[in-house]
Amino acid sequence: MEQMTSAVERLYGWILDRDGDLYGDEQERLRWYEAGSATTTLQTIAVTWVVAIAALVGGRPAAPALTAVLIALYVPMLLTVAYIQRRRVRTLPRRWGRRRVVLTLLTVLPYTVAAVALLRAFRLSSDANLGAAVGAALGILLAVVVLVARYRKERSRETDTADIE
Repeated sequence: MEQMTSAVERLYGWILDRDGDLYGDEQERLRWYEAGSATTTLQTIAVTWVVAIAALVGGRPAAPALTAVLIALYVPMLLTVAYIQRRRVRTLPRRWGRRRVVLTLLTVLPYTVAAVALLRAFRLSSDANLGAAVGAALGILLAVVVLVARYRKERSRETDTADIE
């Protein structure tokens, strides 16, 4: 097994138990990983929607705890992306099909709804709310531009590689 250097890689290595028998043989391990991936997707969608609705209903008293829950959900996702990118795993789909779009929307929209609800809960001034809304819109736009650019670059690279073969 290759030398793991970062704390994230060591943590993931410990959780995945690659050299142990926590998950059984290779086939069983694969099934556990698939199930874990599906569970993570379902939990991310369910919990973020629950937080978004709770933020709308709960208002200011609930806002700090709900913000902490969103952060606790989001940070492991960032760690996962960092982990798989270090291992040179594709993070963009080859094609954006209907299922990918639906799952992405179901995952991303509750963060947006929760952010708006939490801003309302903290009752910031209208200027601050406007600034936050403009910043969120610009952030979303920038994210879409970066994703499209990365997607096109990767498609171009795949086309170039196919032309060489």
